[in-house]
Amino acid sequence: MQVAFATAQPDVARQLIRYGADIEYLSARGWSVISYLWEYGRLCRNNIEFYEMCSAQEFTAFDAQDGAGWTCLHRAAAYGTGADIETLLRLGASTSLCTKGHGWSPIHVAAALDNLSALKALSKRASRGFLHSPDANGWTPLHIAVERGAEQTMRYLLEHGADPHASSNITAMWFPPGLEHNVLTPEDLARDRGSEYLEKYVTALQDANWDIVVHDEEVFWESEDVSEKDFQSLKTVLKTQNSSGT
Repeated sequence: MQVAFATAQPDVARQLIRYGADIEYLSARGWSVISYLWEYGRLCRNNIEFYEMCSAQEFTAFDAQDGAGWTCLHRAAAYGTGADIETLLRLGASTSLCTKGHGWSPIHVAAALDNLSALKALSKRASRGFLHSPDANGWTPLHIAVERGAEQTMRYLLEHGADPHASSNITAMWFPPGLEHNVLTPEDLARDRGSEYLEKYVTALQDANWDIVVHDEEVFWESEDVSEKDFQSLKTVLKTQNSSGT
């Protein structure tokens, strides 16, 4: 049955059901049949027949978690589409279950993989707070998107209320090498990843209408790093420099 789902053979799956195969069976790794619909590197396909099959059989294992704590919704958030997410939610999959270790919800997974289609579908069912909730290390989806260089996701989260000043926990569980036991903002992560990542993050902030200025790879925020008067003065100076080419 699981091979039939993994290899997109709905007719084989129906025949197996007719002969008594257990659609609720979980593999040794804890995967239900529906978790086999998505694989890394495989193009998304039309899964409607499999969803209809599960619904007809009153399938209940949508929230089965594997050894790492992933559910089928986590896998769809990583490798599926917004349509997959909407269908799974309609069939009863939970958005609140988290992976082991990092404590990622499906929203964190979608952010890590820059799967904007899945993220948008998840956000329709999530409260504003849940869209920006921290993982076990205090990393919000924005932290994760910035660290991964996920440009579409950064922009979407910032446009929908993500806090660019959110700080992570102090934890020894995992941080980029050299930053262990630090409290980090998304900007810290972008800077640690290098100028290319910082540029992507700055562009996302500007596209989301955050009032910032950048000078020598330093990001200045109004009323945060400088007073409002000095901030406006700095903007004027940089604008003059840029327009004159100096």
